[in-house]
Amino acid sequence: MNNQQEEAFWISYSDLAVGVLMIFVLITTALLMDTEKKIKQADDAQRAAQEANKEVERFREELKSQRAQIEALMGVRQSLIAELSKEFAKEGQQVQIDPKTGALVLPSDIIFGQNESKLSAKGRKWLKSFVPKYLGVLLSEKFAPYVSRIEVEGHASSEGEEFSNLRLSQNRALEVTQYILRNHASGRRKKLRQVLVASGRGVYEPVLQGDGIEDKVASRRVVFKFRLTEEKTIKEIQRLLTAK
Repeated sequence: MNNQQEEAFWISYSDLAVGVLMIFVLITTALLMDTEKKIKQADDAQRAAQEANKEVERFREELKSQRAQIEALMGVRQSLIAELSKEFAKEGQQVQIDPKTGALVLPSDIIFGQNESKLSAKGRKWLKSFVPKYLGVLLSEKFAPYVSRIEVEGHASSEGEEFSNLRLSQNRALEVTQYILRNHASGRRKKLRQVLVASGRGVYEPVLQGDGIEDKVASRRVVFKFRLTEEKTIKEIQRLLTAK
């Protein structure tokens, strides 16, 4: 091999080596870039997972808080119902209290004459004993902050004309409400004006017997109900918490 051939050989070899080196550099660079991309993706995924975990933890805390609110409110209702039952049992005044809702039912013939919307003398005497006990519990220091509404509902049987019965039930509810405001609002007028409402339900919520036939005597009634603060929202939260 002469000098020219030898020089050409080394130039070609050098070019080949440089080419191989460049290929190696390019491959290494590509691998590094791919690795960095995967590391970045992994970091992003980790950050996303951490954020998701934080969100899950925040949601859990919200649920715990909401459940605590539900339990507290349900505890208030049950305690209030127990207090009402105890208060009326003291003097033997018989009233029908729903153990779940606290709705208190008064047969209308106790306080009104037949087809009348004016309180009877017997009715005034009965309410004079009943109302102070009822308001004494609901508007006591213990329960007043939770009570957002006191409803006096008038109900009628299906006997007679529909709209006349609606008017009668509304007038009876108003008569009882006015009696309360005129005779039992001392020291409570501001609160009562905020929470006390009258509602005539007419024939639309009859009391049915076991065979599905209306009990017309029981359907003619006045119902006292109470609502607690944010109760509607709490019920919706409870539905969501217990939904499967």
